[in-house]
Order: sequence, then structure tokens, then C-alpha cells
Amino acid sequence: MYWQGFGQINDPENFQKKVEDEFREELPFEGFDSGSLADAKAPRRDFLKYLGFSTAAAALAAGCKVPERKVIPYANKPENLIPGEAKYYATTYVQDGDVLPIVAKVRDGRPIKIEGNIESSYTKGGTSARAQASVLDLYDMHRLTNPKHKKGDKFEEVPTYEQLDKEITAALAGLNGAKVVVLTGSIVSPSTQQLINEFLAKKCRKRACRN
Repeated sequence: MYWQGFGQINDPENFQKKVEDEFREELPFEGFDSGSLADAKAPRRDFLKYLGFSTAAAALAAGCKVPERKVIPYANKPENLIPGEAKYYATTYVQDGDVLPIVAKVRDGRPIKIEGNIESSYTKGGTSARAQASVLDLYDMHRLTNPKHKKGDKFEEVPTYEQLDKEITAALAGLNGAKVVVLTGSIVSPSTQQLINEFLAKKCRKRACRN
């Protein structure tokens, strides 16, 4: 048994009575409709509770201003789009070698929830924690919005991917036959593999090489 204080040891009966009577006072909510709060029979402690709560609530409401967000209607509303109505699209989650058939819940053009595709005989509607959380990557404020290239010890932003392609093409043209290495992660996309094969085939036309 754990003692809460000396009073519980020296006078257990009186201590137990105080514990039982601690919250015996009923809140004076009855009679407010017929009389004012000032006329209500309430102990001073309850009055201070009401006063403190109302003051804190008023300060919280005045200090926490919600930022204004203006809603701009569609200039050219997409066909078959009803604002607020969710639509579901079957797609695929691909990340670091994981490939899962999923269904994305989209509202007003924004994916908000990912679930497994129950029509898939492979996963039978199952999914993973990574796939569930992947929707948050779409709203990451710190993700890259433009490509970057390294100059010296710093990475500089390139305005467009077209400009980056031109820089890479010029850099590859100036290698004078040096070896080129394509470093990637696990590739499960046939289209990505086709692009790599076309790139290697183009480089191998100029000199003998092997994949």
C-alpha cells in the first residue's frame, strides 16, 4: 500500500472522509434560466473556476487568429468534376523495389487517402505502411520543385528540366570516349528500363562498349 501523506497514516478515518467529500459539491447549473449567475448559490471556488475558464477562453479566441485562405473558382472547370465529391482511381505504388496495386481517393484533384486494390489477386486489397504514408509526400513543403546540379561544393537550382537535359547532353559530348556509368536503384518499370537501353545503345554506336 502506498501512503499519500502523514494524514493518511495518523488519522485514516478523517482522511478517508475528506477524500469521499472532495467532489461532493454539485455545480450550480440549475436555476440559471430563472435567475442570474450573481444570484446563484455557488461556493467561491466554483465562481473562480467559471471566471478563470471564461477569461482563458476569451484570451485563446482573441490570440489564435486563423489565417485567411481565399478560394478561387475554376476558370475552366474540368469535366465531370463536382466540388467536394471524392473520386477513386486505380494506380500503382512504386518505391525502392516495392510495387503495390492501390486505389487513390481524390477530392478536387488532390489525393487524400490510399488503400489497397481489392480487385488485385496479388495483394487481395492489402497495402503497406509506406504506401499509406506516401500520400504525405505530395504535400511536402520542403521537397524539390526544380532540378539541381552541383557546381563546386554547392548545389544550384536549374530553372527547367529542358535546360538540365541540354547541360547533361553537352557534358556527355565532351567526355571524348570516357566511360559513362548510370547509377540507379531497383528498376521495375519497363518504360524506365527502355529509356536506359536506348541511352546505352546511343552511346555504344560511337564506340564499342557493353552493358
